[in-house]
Amino acid sequence: MAPRRETGQPEGALPPPYIGSLTPGSGPTAGGTTVTITGTGLATTQTVRFGTTAVVPTIDSDSQITVATPPQPPGTVPVVVTAIGGVADDEVFTYTATPGLTGISPTTGPATGGTTVVLTGTNLAQTTGVSFGSAPAAFTAVSDTQINAIAPAHTPGPATVTVTTPGGTATAPDPFTYT
Repeated sequence: MAPRRETGQPEGALPPPYIGSLTPGSGPTAGGTTVTITGTGLATTQTVRFGTTAVVPTIDSDSQITVATPPQPPGTVPVVVTAIGGVADDEVFTYTATPGLTGISPTTGPATGGTTVVLTGTNLAQTTGVSFGSAPAAFTAVSDTQINAIAPAHTPGPATVTVTTPGGTATAPDPFTYT
């Protein structure tokens, strides 16, 4: 005797896809972020839409697909997976504008570190990292236009100051010079 079907689907029908997670869940407006989508029923995926833009996925398994994000303006868009079994629209992807740095103050400090440095610019609220040369710095994103960073210890000389966000990376217009 055949097992009883509880899903209400016809015999032999494929189950609809389900999106369990997107990794990462955000990226730059320029697109090109490789997103791993995990879930179930993904083996027959035909398209993935980010907002209204469709892209073709790479099917890794029934529980995982990967896709490169298309360009979109800043904001959150629905992610829609279309497979032979149906449609899943359980997740969203956030497009983040590229950061910009327009100012750094002060521009000098001791090689022992510890100087509070104010970085100004645009799209800074989601900052995930600040570096002085290759050394990571402690920081606080005060607003979308300001970050307060503590210069780490560094060898004497100039160091490029870089800010990283989900939208990309920005470099300060002037280096921080260690004395």
